[in-house]
Amino acid sequence: DDLIALARAANPLPSPDGSEIVYKVRGANWARNASTTRTWRITAAGVTERVRELKGEIVWSPDGKSLAFATKPKGGRYAQIHLYVPGKKVRHLTQLRSSASGLAWSGDGARIYFLADKPDDPATAARIKAKDDMFAFEAPRRRAMLNYLDLASGQVVTVVSGDLDVRSFSIARDAGT
Repeated sequence: DDLIALARAANPLPSPDGSEIVYKVRGANWARNASTTRTWRITAAGVTERVRELKGEIVWSPDGKSLAFATKPKGGRYAQIHLYVPGKKVRHLTQLRSSASGLAWSGDGARIYFLADKPDDPATAARIKAKDDMFAFEAPRRRAMLNYLDLASGQVVTVVSGDLDVRSFSIARDAGT
């Protein structure tokens, strides 16, 4: 029982200059019969603080001054991408029609790249709503596409889409793709 009750630190994410680390602590809430995940930040000086605002997938900006994070849709809501700057209020950047994953900053910090499911066309959405779609049970039907969020304009731009599935990507250090 004692081993199960131990909290576990996971997913350490050092800042680009190594002066801070953001990490998650997973534990158990026995009263609710559920697991808990909390995000913490520690500085090189050993100062630790819980960061309640950070949830989901987290990635440092290239300059190490902020963190972007994506929250997943719950109960049919839209996913969102946010910006967290220590000591400031979380800034909502965009809302998406599907979940976002694989967040990565461009080298110049002007864009945040991410993968998102391609939205269903109206005919497919109607079949799924009517539960008349064999793919919902037999095979994955969604295709991931590569997008970026332009921080200056707030626009989401699709980079790669089509009848394919983007599983991963890399961003060149010089801000190119």
